[in-house]
Amino acid sequence: LLSIFSRNRAGIVIAGVPHSGKNADKTTTRGISLEVVFRYSTMSRRTRNIVKYSLLGTAAAVFLLLGAETASAQASGNRYIRKGNQLYEKLDFTDAEVEYQRALSKDSLSSAGLFNLGNSLYQQKRYEDAARQYTASAKASGQPLDASAAHYNLGNTFMSGKPWQQAVDAYKQSLLKNPSDQNARYNL
Repeated sequence: LLSIFSRNRAGIVIAGVPHSGKNADKTTTRGISLEVVFRYSTMSRRTRNIVKYSLLGTAAAVFLLLGAETASAQASGNRYIRKGNQLYEKLDFTDAEVEYQRALSKDSLSSAGLFNLGNSLYQQKRYEDAARQYTASAKASGQPLDASAAHYNLGNTFMSGKPWQQAVDAYKQSLLKNPSDQNARYNL
């Protein structure tokens, strides 16, 4: 694949690819532009400033839009977590599970969403599913106390299913993250 360079009026070099099709023998950059290279030596100071500030403004707008989209997704995810928590408090574990799943569809790495979904599954006696959620929550958590709580609940899940050694390992992980966790120490 051959790259072609052409210069526009502002002295900007555009790298493109040859046009394929009916007029394939003609070299053009119409269609795909691969890279823009600025030739500052051929531009006036005014043109350079215009190009520089246009690019900075465009980059800032892109970052603002991405940040707003992320914040919006997290806010809607938190809304579903709050609704799930209300349902969990009313002992409606099945509907709480649905709300936590919705929250995770907005932010799949939400430690709180994973942890709360694990709690809801645990209450429904779906221990294997709960264990997967607690494990994911511990991995996604950036806070040692949150990871400790996930490991503690993972240990409780294993105790319910009777794989004792896995329960002991989970309680040890909980204590590594939070040495002052008396419940994990007691369960060992």
